[in-house]
Amino acid sequence: YLGGNCITVVEGLDKLEEIRELHIESQHLPLGEKLLFDPRSLRSLAKSLSVLNISDNNIDELEELAVLENLSYLRAVDNQLQHMKDLEVVLNKWTKLRRMDLTGNPICHKPKYRDRIVVQSRTLESLDGKEIKEMERQFLMNWKASKAARKKNRERMTNEHTAYPHF
Repeated sequence: YLGGNCITVVEGLDKLEEIRELHIESQHLPLGEKLLFDPRSLRSLAKSLSVLNISDNNIDELEELAVLENLSYLRAVDNQLQHMKDLEVVLNKWTKLRRMDLTGNPICHKPKYRDRIVVQSRTLESLDGKEIKEMERQFLMNWKASKAARKKNRERMTNEHTAYPHF
């Protein structure tokens, strides 16, 4: 539990391979700076860390945290996360993630934010404090599949029209 300190870089953890939880929220950072992670420390935590709280640290991307393969709970409230692509990359790697809270990030206001995350992560049971029901996930996956099928059908029709313009 290291919340509320003046840590700017998470480092020096490369010999600690048994840490299961790291709470490093609300660091008093210099204006405009974000909390950084030393890659060696991240690699060391990759196998053991299951709970990470990095809330309120001006963080704008999560990609470097993708190595945390045993993460089951991420709390990254009130940061600067904005890009779905960045989130999709880490969600593909975090196959044990059960709970994630991103409340208060700009990404939460993107169209279909929740839907896209629910479809992307099959293991997630709770997003932003709200349970993900299996029926919701199934509905969204079916909707995505039918949308993809319609798109493919449109492309096929367009290609046929291009190939046989006299019809």
